Amino acid sequence: MEGPIRKLAKHGFGADAGTVEKIAKMGEAAFPDLARLATEGPDGEGPTSAVHLLAVLGHYRAQLAITSFLLEVYEDGDDDWVIEDLPRVLAYMGPGAVAALSGLVRHSQADMWVRHSAGRALTSIALDHPEHRPGVIRAIKEAVRDEKDPEARTWVAECLLDFVDPDLYEYYENLLLTGTITSDVVNADDLERIYTGEFLPHDLTPRDPLELFEETRRWNNPSKGGPCPCGSGKKYKRCCMGK
Repeated sequence: MEGPIRKLAKHGFGADAGTVEKIAKMGEAAFPDLARLATEGPDGEGPTSAVHLLAVLGHYRAQLAITSFLLEVYEDGDDDWVIEDLPRVLAYMGPGAVAALSGLVRHSQADMWVRHSAGRALTSIALDHPEHRPGVIRAIKEAVRDEKDPEARTWVAECLLDFVDPDLYEYYENLLLTGTITSDVVNADDLERIYTGEFLPHDLTPRDPLELFEETRRWNNPSKGGPCPCGSGKKYKRCCMGK
């Protein structure tokens, strides 16, 4: 592996800004080592941080490497990264990733939260690129239809609610009434609140994959007089310092 990518393997999202910048500037030349790190790398943040840099490349081979990581390597499916960060990072790859993400959301052997993240990413792309909306809705509906596990089926179906599409209201309501999905995630009252705007939709804005590196550095090296990385608006020394 090239020097900067060896550092990435060691430090993950805590890699210094110079290291991340060098890898980003390498462009396509970084792909083989990033793919190897994502699919064969050591335990820790190295492989997941490689996924973010692969998403910056975004081409078909990068998508395959990310998919391979999510299907074959990634195990801690309910952590904050896969639930909060991964959907918006996958969405960053845009319409060119729809086919790969559709395959992932339909993949019955994939981790439930990985499939949910893929569904969220697809919804984000379709909201920004309406021409992909019918295909995305079809892929998620097929995943719901074919899924045997009720919990996984419920979380995959939940991705459709971010469209707030009147045509999908009856579909989702029918899933609830027939017991196809559980009411643990969204019940009939919740469904009504979503469609009346009482419940705000999820933030599905595609996220620059490199932002998490900067956030991690702020957490790891906060300035006493600077803003607290927790987002409270207070100075670090008057907020989380010492906790």
